[in-house]
Amino acid sequence: MKIVVYSSIMVKDVILDKPIDKPGDFYLIPGIDYVLLTNLPNGKEVFKKSGWAKGEIRIMEPPEEEMPNRNKKGWAIYAARWCKWHPDRLFSDYDLAIWIDGWQIPDYNKKEELLTLCNELLNQNKVDILLEEHNKNKCIYDEHQSIIFCQKDSYENMFKLSKYVKVMGCPMNVGVFWTGCMIYKIGSKKIQDIVKYLWIDMCLYTYRDQALLTFEIWRTNGFDNWGKVNLSNLVIATYTDKNHIYI
Repeated sequence: MKIVVYSSIMVKDVILDKPIDKPGDFYLIPGIDYVLLTNLPNGKEVFKKSGWAKGEIRIMEPPEEEMPNRNKKGWAIYAARWCKWHPDRLFSDYDLAIWIDGWQIPDYNKKEELLTLCNELLNQNKVDILLEEHNKNKCIYDEHQSIIFCQKDSYENMFKLSKYVKVMGCPMNVGVFWTGCMIYKIGSKKIQDIVKYLWIDMCLYTYRDQALLTFEIWRTNGFDNWGKVNLSNLVIATYTDKNHIYI
């Protein structure tokens, strides 16, 4: 079983901008690879005190032709999200990829629980990805309102998005996933198909993947491939700003 834990921290201007998230130190689980993806040319220096420095800090950017225009608001988040949703292309020689948002670090004390989930995911043929249900929102339309309230995207974007998914027939209470951590089985054609639609719509409407994910799963009849487990207890938040609210 070959596993990689990965994250991404990107900036819009690699010369002028500094990353918001600066993850701290953490222990690595032996036998698992750890990779932080960043476009900062001096990323190895910037993150040298992070646990990621014990693994690999890979300097890269997503393919330009698949990204929104660099002047688009939230470009750096889009860049990190591209990495988040394309582990098949980044880690094709692995069996499992475990994503962790850049504002979190893995909790070494939960290693047995993590390894159990990985073994269970690989030893069955139905579920291809593990995610956690949102602890508050059960309706994608409510998620759109929460994003506005927390100022994570504009009212205009969320209004257009809610209108779009409604016109497409997405029902209420289809569910919402928290995507701060996920365990992804490399090579799943079903998940790749869903991600293809997800990324197209994200580039059109919002960088907030949670605002679209369950809609994309619903319209591709893909819920059987998504397992619901508790993953937030496997990571530790390392907020850089007390007002940095995540939903």
